[in-house]
Amino acid sequence: MSQILFHRTVYLFFILSIILSKSVNPVQLNLEEILTIYNKDRSYYNLTKDSLTYYVQGPKVVSIHSRLAFPSLAKKIKPYKFKVIIDEVDSFIVSHHFKKDPNVFARMHPRHSHTNSGIDVINIPKGTHRIDIIPLDSSLNLNVRMVAKSFKKIGDIEEPNLVFSDKNKRNDRVLKVGDKNIKYFSLTDNKKLFFNASGPSTIKIISRLALNKEEERGYYQFKIRKNNKLVSTHHMFSDISSGASIRKSNLGISKFKTTFVPLSPLDRSNQYEVEAVYPYSKEILFKIVQGK
Repeated sequence: MSQILFHRTVYLFFILSIILSKSVNPVQLNLEEILTIYNKDRSYYNLTKDSLTYYVQGPKVVSIHSRLAFPSLAKKIKPYKFKVIIDEVDSFIVSHHFKKDPNVFARMHPRHSHTNSGIDVINIPKGTHRIDIIPLDSSLNLNVRMVAKSFKKIGDIEEPNLVFSDKNKRNDRVLKVGDKNIKYFSLTDNKKLFFNASGPSTIKIISRLALNKEEERGYYQFKIRKNNKLVSTHHMFSDISSGASIRKSNLGISKFKTTFVPLSPLDRSNQYEVEAVYPYSKEILFKIVQGK
């Protein structure tokens, strides 16, 4: 590929990512705060004392970007938490602790710095859904931005080379889905799997949660890292599946959820990591494929 064509491809990938992603504003528009990030203005909303309420039309992949503001002369940066409630039913706690991001500037508060961005991702099903973000510590100055994008379709599927963090305790599972037997990789208790991938392409992560027979719904969480740097934390709620089962097991299995990781032409031989975070005592099953 020539240098001109390569740079045109990178530019097109960047433009498409902007077009396909849409910022979502909360009901509380008066809490807006403009952050300049890499010389571009972004609308964030302050989450200190007041909650933020959003309405999202699904199906969408929703990303919650959060940053902690702190005095520039502060010697230590505190961790922060907030709560997310979906449709006044499902909820989870977000917890982050990041370093300072030198590329962020707030004109309204020039003597404050901001941390790197935490990105928490939720799959929102079809229909109109309410998302409330609740502050848990009024002494901390948080800024939040929500972005929603449509689910992506990929083709030309192939499986990347997967390497587990602990091969001696590798636990594969075979799921019976209709008439098919499908192999998944099982992770528990902060175990990780690693794989290498190059762009331009898309990684598709299919995940499920093993459930007890009496459970009808479950919540699970996993993290994705690229070259040892946290990319995003994913929060999944899923009902038990009536059309799938785990072979040689009395456990039930949830319906599958999908996560997409876009790779630009600049992504060459990067190592990706998937870590099971929660729940600690249950299996999260993963199937990872790569498509164009």
